[in-house]
Amino acid sequence: MAETNASTFALAIEALSSGRYRINVTDSPAGTASTEIDAPATFDDLAQLGDVLGGRAGLSAQQQDEAARTFGEKLFRAVFSGPIYDAYTSSLASAGDSGLNVRLTLDKAGVLADAPWELLRAPKAKAPLRVALPSAPRQPHAVGGLRESVSGPRLLIIVVLLLIVGAVIFAISRRAGGMVLIPPAIDADLTVTNLRFLPPHPSPGQVVKVAITFKNTGTTDSGAFNWAWFKLDPGQESGPDIQGRVENVSPDTTITVKGEFIPGWWGEYSTTAWVNFDAKATEKNLFNNFNKPGAGFIAANHDPFVIDFTLLPNGSSLLENKELKGDEFAAWNLSLKADSTGNTQCSTAIVKLLIQDDINRLTTGLPQKTDTCTNLPIVFLLSRPIGAASVDFIAQTAGDYSLDLLDSSGQVISTAKVTLLQPGSGTLKVPLNNRVLADTAGAMGVVFRGQGSIALQRLILNEVVAVTPS
Repeated sequence: MAETNASTFALAIEALSSGRYRINVTDSPAGTASTEIDAPATFDDLAQLGDVLGGRAGLSAQQQDEAARTFGEKLFRAVFSGPIYDAYTSSLASAGDSGLNVRLTLDKAGVLADAPWELLRAPKAKAPLRVALPSAPRQPHAVGGLRESVSGPRLLIIVVLLLIVGAVIFAISRRAGGMVLIPPAIDADLTVTNLRFLPPHPSPGQVVKVAITFKNTGTTDSGAFNWAWFKLDPGQESGPDIQGRVENVSPDTTITVKGEFIPGWWGEYSTTAWVNFDAKATEKNLFNNFNKPGAGFIAANHDPFVIDFTLLPNGSSLLENKELKGDEFAAWNLSLKADSTGNTQCSTAIVKLLIQDDINRLTTGLPQKTDTCTNLPIVFLLSRPIGAASVDFIAQTAGDYSLDLLDSSGQVISTAKVTLLQPGSGTLKVPLNNRVLADTAGAMGVVFRGQGSIALQRLILNEVVAVTPS
């Protein structure tokens, strides 16, 4: 069978914030398809599989082969389900004797990006599927040593190759004028000795200072190197959230670097500090370049999430008037839009950020225009549930103002209203009682409505509280 003539079955794996995964067939003889699945494997599953396949679990070669086959079939059953399986079988029939090459896109696959996809096989098949994997190494998914921080054999192979290539380069002698010049031995060894957060238990939306201490435990200078810090949200994947460069660390010397990040939700964050993360500096041990297990955890407290629209999730300040696209706060599980339902003259209206008297405010309006469509409802859509919400606003005119909480289908489940007899500031808060929480598992949207030009100063979200059975 000539693989060069094989048809392509292109799959894109996308991690969703709910802990599920979206599987998309982006190209195949049978066209496109899409479905959502539960996670077929956790990080612990992948780490244990890595121990088995790496010979660290004490199993025989036959047992390792059986574990590889079992995992490959389990992965196939999970991913190739429903419309994906239908598209796959139709594509196989169309491809005929030339067969299929499965091409994977994993840049948004979260933990599954480092799964051993080369083991993927249909149940009872004689061999795994022909899988084309992304060539670029992916980022770590947990704190700790190399196995904990970089799961999957491909990146491990790359790191080992870097060690081998480095050793070969420094073993090669250079000849000049009949003399053999041997480069001096490199004995640098960079490690992460401390990782601190201030405050250690921040509120969502609060700026956190990150301090990372590196030490060169070797006997020669390190030379220049790059470092990175990764904030891995529960169920999500991230590239380096903070990174920088250090020109040199002398032997037996420490250096501390600093950065900032903003937690965008409640819960626990598992983070990784990585010195020399791109292996540009030569050192004798690349396997100790991460913080110790347990040192990178941050637990956000249960305080309300106050969003005053002065900062973006990446920490940059909002210092001037701005027309918002709506996805600027997506990293905080929040998108926003102007609701022009039933108002054809305002069908293209957007949310705008206005700065007046040094106070950032949200209003609505048509692009590139002022004083038009300024009283539309502002809708906030959430990718994670909340238990209550409130807003602080400034009313330009007297009248009725309201705040609605929406369920996942967009239906109103709770409302607060206020009537202002004159222009001025106002506050609205909508809590969910235990009955509503039990029925809905939290709200997934917030809508602020008003009369006349409105200016929303702050949106405050509250965590979903545990519901006591009645």
